[in-house]
Amino acid sequence: MLRSILNLDEFGIIKDSPGHLLPPNAWTGGTNVRFREGVVEKFSGDAATMGTPGIAPYHLQPVGTPTAFWWMYMGLAKVYATDGSTHYDITRSSGGDYSATADLKWTSGVLGGIPFCNNAVDDPQIWTAISGGTPLVPLTNWPASTKCGSLRAYKNFLIAMDVTESSVRYPHLIRWSHPAEPGAVPSSWDYTNTALDAGRRMIGDSGDFLVDGLPLGSIFILYKENSIYAMQYIGGQQIFDTQPLSQAAGLLAKGCAVEFRQGQHAVLSDGDICVVDGTNVESIADKRIRRFIFSQLDGSYYRRSFVLHNRYEKEVWFAFPQSGQTRPSLVAVWNYADNKWGFREIPAGVHAAMGVVDTSAVSDAWSSAVGAWDTDSAVWDNRLYNPTLRKVVLADATNTRLLLADNSNTFVSGTMTASVEREGIALPVGQRSDAPPDATTWKQFTNIWPQIDGTTGGQIQVEVGTQETAKSATVWQPAKTFTIGTDEKVDCLGASGRLLSLRFSSSSGINWKLLSYEIEYIPRGKF
Repeated sequence: MLRSILNLDEFGIIKDSPGHLLPPNAWTGGTNVRFREGVVEKFSGDAATMGTPGIAPYHLQPVGTPTAFWWMYMGLAKVYATDGSTHYDITRSSGGDYSATADLKWTSGVLGGIPFCNNAVDDPQIWTAISGGTPLVPLTNWPASTKCGSLRAYKNFLIAMDVTESSVRYPHLIRWSHPAEPGAVPSSWDYTNTALDAGRRMIGDSGDFLVDGLPLGSIFILYKENSIYAMQYIGGQQIFDTQPLSQAAGLLAKGCAVEFRQGQHAVLSDGDICVVDGTNVESIADKRIRRFIFSQLDGSYYRRSFVLHNRYEKEVWFAFPQSGQTRPSLVAVWNYADNKWGFREIPAGVHAAMGVVDTSAVSDAWSSAVGAWDTDSAVWDNRLYNPTLRKVVLADATNTRLLLADNSNTFVSGTMTASVEREGIALPVGQRSDAPPDATTWKQFTNIWPQIDGTTGGQIQVEVGTQETAKSATVWQPAKTFTIGTDEKVDCLGASGRLLSLRFSSSSGINWKLLSYEIEYIPRGKF
């Protein structure tokens, strides 16, 4: 008998259900593979980019200007910035080094064109002029003797969460500034002045602490450890209205929520992965990978997790440290266009952001424009970069590097092993195309016929395994080599059982796509 397995991207990886209960084109495991356009595809690796950073980078903030694209990168003691070629120390000139930690983490953003950053220990900092010669300075008009766990921009306000005032921490407290004028920072945080829109409020309906927040369309979502609140500007005496959204989910750590569609956040929560739309909280991982992820998550360093929107690939990356790791080591990759999961390793990296890396485009500056006003068709003062070509950059604090993701066939730090696995395939024994799966008939497996595109001459290891019953362990046969462009099949004589398992993997610097495969087998009866 010959059975074709097609549409290999339809379900992605499902780790929380037994293999024999899944469709034959679903997968039960895999690393460094993504699922799209009908196939299983090896992830691209990474490569060093933008030269050598001046410090070990722990946090990234991309910043665009009319003529250049900059990357701010924050360390534990200093902050640097690069225009893609030169690296500049923009640490504050007075006040000494910063006191950031890997667990408290930086938060950052841009308000009215002015970048800001906050590390929960020092006063928030702003970059008043985006140039390598301009150091950061304390946030103008920030209240004295005040710190905050997280600082975010919303409309033309700044929102501070988990606030410490005069050395007393108020983990349920939010403060918001008076709205800033365009191109400026807020003029005041004085909540006692009724002529201003600055304010201060306890979000204390629940006992858990504030973690972070993020704009969501016209509202701002406040994430606590185990609950979620919606904050909306209403004006008047109250300024903002805050209402509970969910008491059944929260945020795992700062930087663990991202807007991936208009009006939708993807959230790494305190026990689930969810989509928050301002009204509903819906799991996107339950019965697929939820139990696996939280069984792997390190209990000591989970606060170092982060979430990234890879807009170009229509993916959200949920990066977390596995048990025994001190930094994020594995990414659960959600393809939100098709609602399927894959996994990618991070051999090196503590944070990631999307921005422009190639700044080689040419600008038509006002000063260099030629021709008459009414005949010059160029866009004067155009950007020196293409703002649509945004890529994922990883901050590698361990090796003091910036890494361009999805850029090579291997990891800059070492070998990239890509694999996809399926255990417990219950193949039918009837000739009809709609014959049901059969987990009781013993089968003799003879050949696997994979359709693989990729680097000609590249070698894929194909392993065949069998199970006697759904509850028994898989017995794997020795791996066989499939050479792309040369081989057509892999023999698996000697493999027999009631259920079939397969694994496709590579450990060399090649690219490949598994398009489909066929299983050749002989039913041997029920015994």
